[in-house]
Amino acid sequence: MNRINKFDTPDEVTEMINAYIADFEQSEQKEKMVQGVEYYRSENTEIMNRKFYIYAEDQNGDDIKIENPYKANNKLASGYLKILIDQKVNYLLGNDMAIKTNDDDSFQEIVGDGFQKDVKRLGKEASKKAKSWAQIYIDEEGEFGYKRIPAEQIVPIYSSQNSEKLEIIIRYYSVTALNDEGKATKVNRVEVWDDEQVTFYQESTVDGNYYLLTTDEMARIFGRAYENPKYHFNKDKRIGERTVDSKGLSWGAVPFVPLYNNDEGDYDLQPVKCFIDAYDIVNSDFVNNLVDFQDIYWILKGYDGENLNKFLDQVKKFRALKVGEGGDAKPETIDVPTEARKEAKEGLGKDIFTFGQGVNPNNLEGGNITNVVIKARFANLDLKADQFEDEIIAFIYRMLYFINVYRSLKNENEIEIEEITFDRSMIMNEVELLNANNNQRGNVSEDTRLSNHPWVDDPEKEKAKMDSEGSGYNLDDVGDGDDGQTE
Repeated sequence: MNRINKFDTPDEVTEMINAYIADFEQSEQKEKMVQGVEYYRSENTEIMNRKFYIYAEDQNGDDIKIENPYKANNKLASGYLKILIDQKVNYLLGNDMAIKTNDDDSFQEIVGDGFQKDVKRLGKEASKKAKSWAQIYIDEEGEFGYKRIPAEQIVPIYSSQNSEKLEIIIRYYSVTALNDEGKATKVNRVEVWDDEQVTFYQESTVDGNYYLLTTDEMARIFGRAYENPKYHFNKDKRIGERTVDSKGLSWGAVPFVPLYNNDEGDYDLQPVKCFIDAYDIVNSDFVNNLVDFQDIYWILKGYDGENLNKFLDQVKKFRALKVGEGGDAKPETIDVPTEARKEAKEGLGKDIFTFGQGVNPNNLEGGNITNVVIKARFANLDLKADQFEDEIIAFIYRMLYFINVYRSLKNENEIEIEEITFDRSMIMNEVELLNANNNQRGNVSEDTRLSNHPWVDDPEKEKAKMDSEGSGYNLDDVGDGDDGQTE
């Protein structure tokens, strides 16, 4: 497709914007984004959309297919995807990352105190939708900033020669506008971002064409009369409170940073959707059978009702049935295979955690599970977290490009990342850890022992507390071959 620019006619702009948005709306990628959100909210598509049908007779005696008004249709959507995603994100990002740079203070000041929490939120969205996006900007005060943009609003366009080079971002979202009659109506606003500028279009309430927002409309939206298209940000020269000059500047790249869920570009629902759908069906059908007093079919003889619809209606409403002379109606029941369904649920539940690379909490019950066993049961989650960790590191490095452009504008040196360390939150047998830690007293330095104590976050503070409380430990004597006790 051609590149959208300000010189295109309204018809040309409309055609291109609609084509890009239509392709995205009809794509498998967009469908997965919607599904990921639904399954995370336990609004699982397959079971929530399920209907039961029966064949009945119409007035002419012909068979017709209708939705069954008599059969129970409970829709018990499981929450497995939420468990799997929350497990992964909290396991890897539940504790803050340690991002070591050549200028730690400046990096932290630029990204802000909420950076760790925002990465966690972006990670959760990427797990549901395959990717998430952060938009980079410089605010009116000249400060670096970023904000999360819903992935379903973003249409990325990559270079035909380099599939990883982002050339254009089309962002579209719904806004309220007044039509010619003064009534509020919903229309699309579209932002087209390239490596220099952003152009704002809005859908007309009259003919549905897209037009360039005027300077007055830009002023109402942004509180400032920007030209359209506008540069990524402005560098103002001020005298007191008055702006005497303003220069438009660009990032030199499209100011959107993606966080991918994995290197396949897929969401966490992909490997487990069929198992979750099967689990929902088994679980829902069991309850349906209980509601329906088990599955029943009828053997009819000499029935003088008008048709089968009349028969079902009488049985359901009156619990009784009139038959003709010599007639008979006998119900036959089908026993609910309780054990088979129990085994199916257990088997599907195990499959969901196995193929979803999660940790089944039911396998961590009991007080005698050793840390070796726990680590073995976290092995699959570790593999998934390893891949997700790589994507988060790549995301931070992509952000670093924009941070260093910002630094150059302030004539400051570039920041270089030296190391990114993740503190994974594995469940451990605390009693075993405490005993092992205690047994190492005298075999390793007290600093090392306290650094690995499950209850100690800061060894230096802990030693100071122990000294001040007269805890019975003389830390100067530890390691001399005695048991470290003082009288």
